[in-house]
Amino acid sequence: MGTEITKWDLRFMRIADLEVAQWSKDRSRKIGAVIVKDRELISTGFNGMPRGCNDDIDARHERPEKYHWFIHAEANAIINAARQGKSTLGADIYVNLFPCDTCAGFIVQAGIKKVFVDKEPDFNDPKFGEAFKRALVIFQEGGVEVIYMDYDAHR
Repeated sequence: MGTEITKWDLRFMRIADLEVAQWSKDRSRKIGAVIVKDRELISTGFNGMPRGCNDDIDARHERPEKYHWFIHAEANAIINAARQGKSTLGADIYVNLFPCDTCAGFIVQAGIKKVFVDKEPDFNDPKFGEAFKRALVIFQEGGVEVIYMDYDAHR
């Protein structure tokens, strides 16, 4: 039996999607992540350039160059927790897009036990489908539960 979606889960996803993601300066995609432990928000992250890097340079926003400049929301949330000395061991993460395979590895290594995502990804997507498939295997083998919230239906 799957995890029941609670009002708290919806609140944290709304924070990730409607608040934190909107802080991103990425011109094509706004992703937000929040890490929660015992219903306490311990860290946030959005897709963005490293601190101090100039995010007003147009070329850095163009594909494929942008992939070298932007840090994913999940990685930023984990890094921000570490920067503040907060443990992510046993925490949950809420993110408004299914994580890539690299972020899935970061999530497992950070000791996060549940990933709440807005919806199931398109595993047949020509660009990201294979990374989504690998991420799912990483989560399964790493002991991380993935919860698809069907967030749009709860808005």
